[in-house]
Amino acid sequence: MAIPTYRDFPLLNSYVGQILEVFKANPDKTKAHKISTPIMESMTHNPEVLREIIRLNMAQPGFFNKFHYPAPSMQVVRNPYFDFVVNCWIPLPDKSSNVSTKALHHHGSMLLSTATAFGPGYEHWMLTFPKVVDRESELFHMDLIEAAPHYLHHVSFVDKYIVHVPMYISSLTLTYALWTNSRPTTWKDRLKAMPLMKRNSAALRKIGKSLGLTKALDLKLEEYLDFYPTEAGFKGVRNRDDVEFKRGPVSDYLPSIFHVIQKTGQSDLADEIAELVKNERDLKPLDRELALALVDDLKSGRVIESKLTEGLHYGFHHSNFSREAIELALKAQSRKPERALST
Repeated sequence: MAIPTYRDFPLLNSYVGQILEVFKANPDKTKAHKISTPIMESMTHNPEVLREIIRLNMAQPGFFNKFHYPAPSMQVVRNPYFDFVVNCWIPLPDKSSNVSTKALHHHGSMLLSTATAFGPGYEHWMLTFPKVVDRESELFHMDLIEAAPHYLHHVSFVDKYIVHVPMYISSLTLTYALWTNSRPTTWKDRLKAMPLMKRNSAALRKIGKSLGLTKALDLKLEEYLDFYPTEAGFKGVRNRDDVEFKRGPVSDYLPSIFHVIQKTGQSDLADEIAELVKNERDLKPLDRELALALVDDLKSGRVIESKLTEGLHYGFHHSNFSREAIELALKAQSRKPERALST
């Protein structure tokens, strides 16, 4: 039996097709993102789009057997022109919304359009590209672009090298994320969109770094991608592993993804999910038992709470900080001229 793709779902096929035509017709990726904005907004107004995305992902091998970061994701499509995913922003156990979801960060030469498709949306901070204040102490200067709500149906654009961070939300929020490089599509993008390259991107990045091929293959590798606020300004983090969260266990992922399914009104898919869980080949017995219990919760209407684990998904000083900490760093910055960090 063939594994479904977005083409098997009429709304996804239509919307992805529209966006693809935009990017094929516009080598200027920034312009293509702008033209795609009303298409993405339209997607957020149709709840059937989200239902198709959930059904598409449910049918993928291994969907119910994942380790996950604090925000689980669902893939829609990856092609040479763009990568389209859904990010599921899971609330903290105490529902606090004055905590950053991760370190301040930029995505190098990548461009991002993000549209809130479900839930209240999050508070989104964007800052200018970091400039070196003191290389030895890894201190950087950034100015505030905006700190604003990314509310339901809102589409936000994050330009290349722009530093940003979403704050945690008090209840589940889902966003559609359209990722592209900032330069015209070439053979490199076609190469990277191949399944083998997608499955092994982390390993290839390490190999490419050791062989000096990262620039040739355009693998994302900048000196500083992550930052956190201090009383003296913003501190750069050279090693992303120092602020990157670890993937939590399947036993955390399952309640969170079932929470998404229930909250978005897809509980009627319970029988379909039960069959998929039973046929999930590599699912461990205890995880299968948990998944089937969660299916029963869907059928009975019992509330399913998401699950994040402290020390794995949150609770890190340099990755989870308050908006007041960001404001303090902004106020504390030296007003002396800074020089741009070369990339």
